[in-house]
Amino acid sequence: MLSIKDIKFNDQMILNGGKFILVKLLPVYGEQNKTGKEEPRIGTKMIVALTAHQLKKIEVIIDDIVVCSPFNELQLAEVVFSDFEGYFSPLEGAETTVFHGSASRFKLVTDTRS
Repeated sequence: MLSIKDIKFNDQMILNGGKFILVKLLPVYGEQNKTGKEEPRIGTKMIVALTAHQLKKIEVIIDDIVVCSPFNELQLAEVVFSDFEGYFSPLEGAETTVFHGSASRFKLVTDTRS
């Protein structure tokens, strides 16, 4: 029997003609070890909005370490992902599911119109 977590989505399947818009960048660290010390940084979490879904936000994990400096929220950038994969999984202790996304790389698209 097919489970919801067996279904994988690519970016075109969830965008529905819309775009990913960058909202926030956050560092991702490894698990805490037995001494309580965090492991080194392992990637970057990108929070993006989906423009075709009333700006619903999703988190996409990137394996690359990206500088997470503040940026001008009035100049929101479109993001294009390489090797995007998304899937739903049950939320522990709740009767709901969470959408997880990952990608190998991303590119910010700048508006070249003058």
